[in-house]
Amino acid sequence: MSDMADIAARRTELLDTFGEWTPHTLGQWLDDRAARYGDRPLVITDEQTFTYAETAERATALADGLVTLGVRPGDQVGLLLANFAEFVPLKFAIAKAGAVAVPLNYLYRADELAYVLAQSECRVLITMTGFAGLDHLGMLDEIAPGWAEIRREDRRLPLLHTVIQLDTDGRERPGVLTVDELASLGERHSGATAGIETDPAAVGDILYTSGTTGAPKGVMVTHDAVLRTGFASALTRAFADGRRILFSLPCYHMFGYVEGIIAATIVGGAVIPQPTFSPEGYLSGIERHRATDILCVPTMTIALLEHPKRHDYDLSSDGYLEVTGCAKELYKSGGELVMPKEIEELPTARPEISQAYLVGLPDERWGDAGCACVVRAPGSGITAAQVIEICKTNLARFKVPKHVVFLTADELPTTPTGKVRKFRLVDYAKQRLERQA
Repeated sequence: MSDMADIAARRTELLDTFGEWTPHTLGQWLDDRAARYGDRPLVITDEQTFTYAETAERATALADGLVTLGVRPGDQVGLLLANFAEFVPLKFAIAKAGAVAVPLNYLYRADELAYVLAQSECRVLITMTGFAGLDHLGMLDEIAPGWAEIRREDRRLPLLHTVIQLDTDGRERPGVLTVDELASLGERHSGATAGIETDPAAVGDILYTSGTTGAPKGVMVTHDAVLRTGFASALTRAFADGRRILFSLPCYHMFGYVEGIIAATIVGGAVIPQPTFSPEGYLSGIERHRATDILCVPTMTIALLEHPKRHDYDLSSDGYLEVTGCAKELYKSGGELVMPKEIEELPTARPEISQAYLVGLPDERWGDAGCACVVRAPGSGITAAQVIEICKTNLARFKVPKHVVFLTADELPTTPTGKVRKFRLVDYAKQRLERQA
């Protein structure tokens, strides 16, 4: 059978299998998949494997624990976790409890985390103790001193009544409920979720994006919409039975969450989540766990293709993909969408800076690299290093510009009405950086 005929056959099989679409909640969907594929692996890491049946059982215990703690249908539950195996049962547990999951960007700094927790009205937060050099419990100390003692009147997050921790860096906080303790609580109160009924058309997730005005925006997504999108992904990509998908893309984005976790469940497949990206991590994961699919952004693909040990691994690869994009103000750096306005407001709040504009410059490693085009205030001697440090202190790593170019107000390319032409600013920044190099 030719490749095209094989693709067509797999798509036909998927359409025949599902026939007329039946809406499910995420909790119902996991139980349905567990009934069909109980002993198959769903989550595979170097440290542990969860089968479909084990994931469903764990999710039910965690959900019973959440309800016992006071979580009610429609409550928002924050999920501040990288791609650890526990993310998957926790994600489905929130749905089983009838609550709304709010997966959070774990690269947020304290002010960004505080904003999203408050804006989303999270009542419970399930968080790593720390990750990638960031101390998440320490951030909570900064945001809301006394959070562990639940003194609501002392905190910036008055709705948040419970924090649950997953020890990811050896800094577990004594006296704070752990994920394992949450599951044990649920086992002692088995059936706490029994009377909960959730409509598949109800909101199941709030996924935050940069929005169009610079502030993160919470996008409400229903259970059914997520599952339909996962099916569409499996159909478009012509999944065969048991597809295994390796990825390090975060599940606070649709890419890792839907194209990874949800799509894999359509065909009884598995996910091989990795908390961080490294070329060797991907290559060894593909070989060790027999991945049949990987999720990448262009920067990751380049790193894989250029890695000197790529041919040392059994990858069974047979092709290359070239990805192109379009020019616009919003740009992606390392796979993360960056909204220039949010970054521009930060340096311009400083008296040393009169104006600041952020543009994305093509970059072989990052896809796009942010460049801050800065007009100093009269008499100011602020340096590029100082501008970057201001951003590093207040922004997630992927938002920090990698270049700074200084210019005068007269050098700004503007329209007749005085609006800065950013596409011309891109050319200007390129020329300045080339001269500096």
